[in-house]
Amino acid sequence: MRRTSFLPVAALAAALVATPVAAADSPEGAVTGLLEIIAAKEFERIPELVCAERAEEVAADFDLVGEMAESGIDGQAILDAITIAASDVVTEVLSDDGTNAVVQVTGTLTMTVDEAAFRTVMEAFVEEMGIPVDSPEISAAIDSALTELSQSEPIEGEIDVLLEDGTWKICGDISAITDGGDAEASFGPEPTDDGILGAFCSLATIEEVSALGIELTEVTDDGTDQGCTWSTPMDQMAYAALTAYEQTGSAADLAPFFDDEVEVTVAGRPGLYVPSVFGVFVDLGDDRVLVVQSVQLDTPEDELQAYVVAAAELFAPRIP
Repeated sequence: MRRTSFLPVAALAAALVATPVAAADSPEGAVTGLLEIIAAKEFERIPELVCAERAEEVAADFDLVGEMAESGIDGQAILDAITIAASDVVTEVLSDDGTNAVVQVTGTLTMTVDEAAFRTVMEAFVEEMGIPVDSPEISAAIDSALTELSQSEPIEGEIDVLLEDGTWKICGDISAITDGGDAEASFGPEPTDDGILGAFCSLATIEEVSALGIELTEVTDDGTDQGCTWSTPMDQMAYAALTAYEQTGSAADLAPFFDDEVEVTVAGRPGLYVPSVFGVFVDLGDDRVLVVQSVQLDTPEDELQAYVVAAAELFAPRIP
């Protein structure tokens, strides 16, 4: 099952700080020089500051425009919509034997996004895919991407630096910084402001949701007890999400709003599967409807229908 990424942003999270460039005649200079280029989004210059052993690999990691173009997204427009800033940035040489050095970097990264510009790019991408831009599922996916990008994160990590041909160059794992000092950082549930996920997110474990056919690793509460999204990290090349929420009304009430609905039965309850919004609407009784939608672009319709219906079969019996 092929899933198209909404936004390959792994390397964007590595755009750490805009600090004055020090000459690369010192370990600190190699690090600050690289960080300034990243913050300026001049990614094509990165190979100049990376050791020969890793230059090709790092250049590929930071080919954001190319990565997004592969998914049909105007990558340059996305980059133009993003602003990167940092505060309390400190670099310190932890070790230096004249050839190899380790530089520690700490601080806080803040990324902001021009929402209007971002939406314009993403909606153009969705339209090109032949998908209704005004569907709730697409709107939720774009909102999720904006939230993921517009945030502040701590910077804390160590970078290996090598003296090569008389110049200090980066020769370590830059992701150690972007993962808060842990290159193997895991992705866990994302709590609400009070630190507790809402009741709706407790309908199923991440393992149960992943067992439906797509491995999902993040849980995001919508801020209430009536909605939840399980997803892959936005910084993966392939992004997928499953959203479930409750609203008032009945499936029959919703039918006039669509022209492609298919009647289905979910956990013994009547419902509608609507291809145009990638979702299923299930009657819960008492003027309540369960809505389950999934982001999986270019997935065959029969597979998508089976997936969201299976998810609804899992959730519906557990809703009080």
